[in-house]
Amino acid sequence: MSEIKKSLYRIYRPTNFSEVACHENLKTILTNEIKNNSFPHALMFSGQRGTGKTSVAKIFAKTINCKNKVGFEPCNNCESCSLANNNSHPDIFEIDAASNNGVDEIRNIKNNVSTLPTIAEFKVYIIDEFHMLTNSAFNALLKTLEEPPKHIIFILATTELNKIPATIISRCQGFNFQKISKSAMKNKLNEISTKENIKIDSDALDEIFYLSDGSLRDALNVLEQLMVFEKDEIKLADLKLVFNVASKKEKIDLLLDIFKGQVEKIIKYFEVATNSGVDFNSLALSLLEILKEIIEYKLTNNLEFKNVLEDEELEHFKIESLENLFLVSDILSEVYAKTKTTTINQDFMLVNILKVIYKLGKDNIKNINKKDVENKTEENKAIEIETNQTAHEEIEVDLVKPENEPQPKVEVIDGLNEVGLQKIILEQIVEYVPSSVKKIVVSDKKIFNVILGANKEQRNFVNEKIDEIFVRSNDGYFANEEIVKKFSLFWNGKIVAACENGFILVCDHDEVAEILNFKLQEDSFQNDIFSILQSPQAIIAISKESWKNIKEDFIKMKNDNELWDHEQINVAEFYQSIIKKINKVEEKELTSLEEMKNIFGEDNIEVID
Repeated sequence: MSEIKKSLYRIYRPTNFSEVACHENLKTILTNEIKNNSFPHALMFSGQRGTGKTSVAKIFAKTINCKNKVGFEPCNNCESCSLANNNSHPDIFEIDAASNNGVDEIRNIKNNVSTLPTIAEFKVYIIDEFHMLTNSAFNALLKTLEEPPKHIIFILATTELNKIPATIISRCQGFNFQKISKSAMKNKLNEISTKENIKIDSDALDEIFYLSDGSLRDALNVLEQLMVFEKDEIKLADLKLVFNVASKKEKIDLLLDIFKGQVEKIIKYFEVATNSGVDFNSLALSLLEILKEIIEYKLTNNLEFKNVLEDEELEHFKIESLENLFLVSDILSEVYAKTKTTTINQDFMLVNILKVIYKLGKDNIKNINKKDVENKTEENKAIEIETNQTAHEEIEVDLVKPENEPQPKVEVIDGLNEVGLQKIILEQIVEYVPSSVKKIVVSDKKIFNVILGANKEQRNFVNEKIDEIFVRSNDGYFANEEIVKKFSLFWNGKIVAACENGFILVCDHDEVAEILNFKLQEDSFQNDIFSILQSPQAIIAISKESWKNIKEDFIKMKNDNELWDHEQINVAEFYQSIIKKINKVEEKELTSLEEMKNIFGEDNIEVID
């Protein structure tokens, strides 16, 4: 029977602090606490995936229980260290909160913390994906976290700190695990590839860094796939074949095309790249890296900061102003931030690039459709031009149209189809600025209340009315273009629950849900949609990810008998409560502004919309 090979990230998981990549300040704090024997009873490790949270938690748990510590490092030889390295230590418990997220699991922990450790000095509970616990589970753990026995240490790891109650966070010592730096990741990958007897060139390492987005675990998974593909030496060409990444030349050419306003070339590149499966998040990151080097060079005239570009490649951007470079950088940063977890990143990126070209005001942007129409018109004209080019003579131009020549027919297609609708939605997302659209958060209780009163008949009725907005004629165009444009954000939304006077609409993307919730506070928008629905409705738009979490919490509360009977929704009060929240936020912002003016002086404060 063949043996299953361990993944690289498991084989090379660090066993002491010195082997941990990056996080120097964090490691210094933890090792000093171990040296001084003055560590807290609860630690909170937060940060993105694959940055070492669980690995550091295991090393910390192993070290404080090591019987023969070497300074601040575990010996890795004693009984306690050996058991910890084999994941069989009786006093170190690793719990996955994603699958053990209920009150019962937390109660088991509470019942076990009172017993003394079996062989070690401390019992350590490492709870991974801690944000996945239910509200009831958080509350059950709160008292234990506040006053744990002296022999208990909690290490809580999470990728979403914002989902954890403040009462929990305040009882822990917090550590933020940042993305692994480029230099630290390249050093670690070089170290591991050497141990695996395989060479890897610098350009390939750069692209692995962009692909992994600062996650060492993701980077090792990429390396492992490449090792299967190429057993001797990994080059950028291999990476391009396996992961469809863009080469450095393609990135430089793309940036040059942006600054030159080569719209047709850019559109064609995106078509080819999309069909090839290019990772656009990685592309945006690497474009930003190139722009960063160009900006650094222009500001300092110092080539020491150059890591990606060669001297001759920098020369290509010599004529570009810093203003234009910053403008393109801002747009790409916004694209990356907004599309990181969506499926529309290539479209969003392309539209934003075209928008920045428009802002740059390049003269060579060509309107292809206009040119085609002009060519057809010119064929039907006879042009006689007589010019007498002297300094004081006028230029005479006579356009003589042949008699009996029919007028040229230019076919104009009016109407809105699905492609046009998607562009309208995309334009709204592109123009969406979080500071100008107040984020509206509807409480879980109100969402649960809609679910509690939901029935299939009402859901079918609402679905039918929404579908009527997007009725099409035989030619595939929408029958009522103005109505479709106004309620475009309802397109492709899924009504998952509807009660007598309220429903939940799940949108494909966070931005769509946020913009729709904001629009629903406008009286005219409300009245028009209520007219279509034939009655006032409390409409709640949420993203797919939010709906997934809502369902999980609802099922858990139902199993724990924590739900209530459906309460009749007062639609007017529903929207009024949201408006009050928005007003409170605005009042708070105005108060903060006034306080800043009092402290710094009105002349020293600039408000940017």
